[in-house]
Amino acid sequence: MSTTTIIQDVRRTDLRTSVLGNPYWISSAAFDVTDGDAPDEKAVLLFSFPTANQFIFVEQVIVEIITVFTAGTTIDVGLSTLATDSVTTGGVVTDVDQDEFMEAADITATTTGYYHAAAADGNGWLTAKIAAVPTSPYMLTGAATTVPTVTLECYNADTVAAGVCKVHMCINKFAF
Repeated sequence: MSTTTIIQDVRRTDLRTSVLGNPYWISSAAFDVTDGDAPDEKAVLLFSFPTANQFIFVEQVIVEIITVFTAGTTIDVGLSTLATDSVTTGGVVTDVDQDEFMEAADITATTTGYYHAAAADGNGWLTAKIAAVPTSPYMLTGAATTVPTVTLECYNADTVAAGVCKVHMCINKFAF
């Protein structure tokens, strides 16, 4: 597994719990490419799950393109791990699968709108969800070290100079 530098941390820790029942939606803060280093082939932290022995079922994943990205930009939403939950911008993630939740083919980064996984073919999360297999990536197991983390990565043959998006996940949590 390779490591990738973190250029932005857009996790919203205020959404990690809910007083309402399960499942519930969590959203990242806005990822704006102009707020940091060029995002080409670097990681953006979206969500992390640092509570040991907590099981998180990922029921839905939606990418919201708010401001269009530079022409030629592709976006993947994947699964990574952090050494601990305190790792943030400037640190590194260990890539597990860079397009585990959303593949670039399912996201039109140059058009505003909401995007979801369109087909299970090649999508690890959707394949596991359809099969109702309670293993990663459909069911994540929280941990204080080697923290499961959802990341976003951009790619472009040139520089990604514009674009803003958020990622939304519907999750269902339980613990023993």
